[in-house]
Formats: sequence, structure tokens, C-alpha cells
Amino acid sequence: MGVTACAVAATLAGRRSPAAERLVGDGLVPVHSALGVHDDKGHTLGFAKDRQAVFYGVGHLDLLGDAGVARRMVQWLAPDGA
Repeated sequence: MGVTACAVAATLAGRRSPAAERLVGDGLVPVHSALGVHDDKGHTLGFAKDRQAVFYGVGHLDLLGDAGVARRMVQWLAPDGA
């Protein structure tokens, strides 16, 4: 039996942008950091792409009550893991 690891990241930016993801993030954590990505590949956590989600226009504490985040987590936790 294994453990499925998932990563949720947010950015205050309204749409995908390399600068916004790297510099703005969710107001506390940069997107790359939230997804476990590190400049030194040896420190990257390596979450599966289908187990990562980025939410735009969302702040750090807003992740807790965001309906989109909740839906994504329910999908990941469903028995089929879809």
C-alpha cells in the first residue's frame, strides 16, 4: 500500500504568467515552492503532474475555503483517483 501525494498551489495573478508564478505566488508562498519545485533538481519533490493543481486569483488563506480547491481534492481522494 502506498501514499498518494498531491500539491495545491495558488497565485494572486488572474492568469498563468511565469513572472507572477515565481514572484507573486499566493502572497506567502511562490507557486514553484508550493509544488515542490526547486532550482536544484535534487531537492525537487517530484509530485506527479496529475497530482498538482494551480489556482489563479486565489490567496494563501483563501485556499482553505475555495470551492475549486475542494472539488479538486475530492477528485484526488475519490476511490478511482480521477
